Amino acid sequence: MLFREHRGTLLESLKTNISIEPTKEALLVVLKDRFMGEIEAKDITMNFYGFDKRLDEDVYSVHINNNIVGFTNEMIAGINARDFK
Repeated sequence: MLFREHRGTLLESLKTNISIEPTKEALLVVLKDRFMGEIEAKDITMNFYGFDKRLDEDVYSVHINNNIVGFTNEMIAGINARDFK
């Protein structure tokens, strides 16, 4: 699975791409490292963001305490999905 940070442009965001195991534990390690904070699994949510024609793949947004911090190309089982309308 790929994870990338939320940035101003797609190109800036893609420069932060890393490959991780598609587990909530792996995502938690990355988020703690990148965003330096006391983050717990219960603080993380994901939801389907949409299909990105530029990447030719589905995109899922990653949130810490309802703040978007990044994107993945897979949904992770065991992470609560919320609807951010």
